[in-house]
Amino acid sequence: MSKKRISHIFIVDDERVIAETLAMILKQSGYTARFFTNPLEALIAAHSDAPDLLISDVTMPQLSGVDLAIRMTEQCPNCKILLFSGQADTALDLLLAARAQGYNFHLLAKPIHPTDLLRHIEEQGVAKATAADAAYDLGVVRFFLQVVGQGLGDDFFDRAAHFA
Repeated sequence: MSKKRISHIFIVDDERVIAETLAMILKQSGYTARFFTNPLEALIAAHSDAPDLLISDVTMPQLSGVDLAIRMTEQCPNCKILLFSGQADTALDLLLAARAQGYNFHLLAKPIHPTDLLRHIEEQGVAKATAADAAYDLGVVRFFLQVVGQGLGDDFFDRAAHFA
């Protein structure tokens, strides 16, 4: 059975509560999301787990969201970018500097309502899990446990099946 690969989203905001809340909202909406409070950690993680979409605050102490977006685009050329900021003047200056270098990132106003954020994500063409995807994944896990469990005894299978 071929299935569409679910997109992977990185959320970066130096305010942990915002990053964590956005990741939770995206996960509950069927997306695969991972949050970071340090943009440099997001870049490191992207080496082994490239995101399909980066959602980042613009103003952060370690690295601006615009600089993060530029570096992420260079590192992961297929990664789409959504930036958000509550500081319009600073964000606009950084965006204009990025545009002068040939980058054109989308900027959303912060705070953003979850339904608006989800609409912007959908406009980026980011795929999310469906109920059929979740059922398929669960079926694969159960099949794997049955195959592996045959050679390991009923006790192992009973314990492993508990996690499926």
